[in-house]
Amino acid sequence: MKTLTINNLNFNYGNKKVLKNISLQFQEKKVIGIMGMNGCGKSTLLKNIINFLHPITGEVIFKSDSLEKNIINLSPNERAKIFGFIPQKSQLVDGFSVEEVITMGKVSQLKNMWKGFSNQDYDDINKQLSRFKIEKFKYTDINKLSGGEQQRVFLARALVNNPDILLLDEPTSALDIHYSIEIMNIIKKIVKENSLICLIVIHDLNLASLFCDEVVFMKNGEIFYHNDINTLFKEDILEEIYNFKCDILEKNGIKYIIPKI
Repeated sequence: MKTLTINNLNFNYGNKKVLKNISLQFQEKKVIGIMGMNGCGKSTLLKNIINFLHPITGEVIFKSDSLEKNIINLSPNERAKIFGFIPQKSQLVDGFSVEEVITMGKVSQLKNMWKGFSNQDYDDINKQLSRFKIEKFKYTDINKLSGGEQQRVFLARALVNNPDILLLDEPTSALDIHYSIEIMNIIKKIVKENSLICLIVIHDLNLASLFCDEVVFMKNGEIFYHNDINTLFKEDILEEIYNFKCDILEKNGIKYIIPKI
């Protein structure tokens, strides 16, 4: 059983407290939505978990059947074996093909910079091209792809090292509803089949209701709630977190949020 445990995490930007005494635990095979209003600390939390930002206090412990590690003490290359990460805005550079972008995910695991990538590395890259059905774009400039196709490439890059934890910062924010559902279906399937822990910053309440197993509600840098969707998607809780009134409809066990205007 894989678990990710966060204990008493605190982080400041200068004198401003951004994360306040964050303590959480997550388990494998679950998609967990990190939710709350803009500026509440969602993206900062992900960056602290992966140690792109360094907390003032606290620890982030990853545990599996074979190891137990404090993420904060690991090197970037060691973290890259555990995490797959898609930031809020992935930088695109003209001239890089889809294959080259996915290959970038392998750079941290190069055993010998002089010999380059191994046959196993290329097998892993081709596996991702096949998994996301983007083989036909292998040599295509990534900037020539649609938003949904680009997001498939970024997911492939995040998963090319077979990580244990997937961190996604608003992966559907620039996508239409068709591509959003497609990407979330892919994420959900991969998380279940590969026993991953997945944390996803997401704003769309209805998309979260469809695909997330659990939700963490943040406000003002603190954790207000962490539980399953059915427990937390209630009118009073949503008003407390988002400062708006809504109705909640339920069909086939799925809750749908209708804002009152």
